[in-house]
Amino acid sequence: MGKETYPDPRVVVLSKEVVFAKINGKEDTVLAKKYGIAGFPTAIVASANGEEIDRIVGFSPPEHFSGTVKDYLDGKNTLAFWEERAQKNPEDLSLAYLVGDKYLWRSGFEKAEVQLQKVVSQDPENKTGKADTSAHYLGLIAYKQKNYTEAVTRFSDANRLYPKSGLAPDNDIYVAVSYEKAGEKEKSIEHYQKYLDTYPEGEDRDYAQEHIEKLKGVPQVEQQQ
Repeated sequence: MGKETYPDPRVVVLSKEVVFAKINGKEDTVLAKKYGIAGFPTAIVASANGEEIDRIVGFSPPEHFSGTVKDYLDGKNTLAFWEERAQKNPEDLSLAYLVGDKYLWRSGFEKAEVQLQKVVSQDPENKTGKADTSAHYLGLIAYKQKNYTEAVTRFSDANRLYPKSGLAPDNDIYVAVSYEKAGEKEKSIEHYQKYLDTYPEGEDRDYAQEHIEKLKGVPQVEQQQ
């Protein structure tokens, strides 16, 4: 976003009202810990004293970014905004999802899990269109806390519960990665290969192939042939 979004006049003018904290995961470890950063890129929208108003996670083009910040300044679509509505409407699963999503990306994993699990357990047919994402996020919560065995279970459950989800390939690659992180080499190879067999044109096919070769100990010279 640095080259496209932040220099845009629509965003520059907003810097007179708020402070943008652009956090690089490798370099800004203190800030990342302070704000509970759970994904990159993340832009913290803060008041002059550094108090967070809310955040934008992932790439956001100028028009969307400026619109989101304006909403935040008006008190709209923030964590507090959605949480208040969810408390007044506890049966609304879409609100539960929005609150869970907000907590996830600020590393509030325990509170995120409560909301996301509520969506999954009460929406087995994915009528909200958010249950499959909620199931995927439950896997991410375990993964981000380095509970890789639990992550395998949760990502597998996500595909079992919502097999037609567009997130199925992501769940499958995360199963393989989680096995690798857990030190289960053979299972990791098996699931990377499953990914390649299931999604021969998948976005992560090169990553899967590279990790199969790495785990099998294929010499670098052979990998390049």
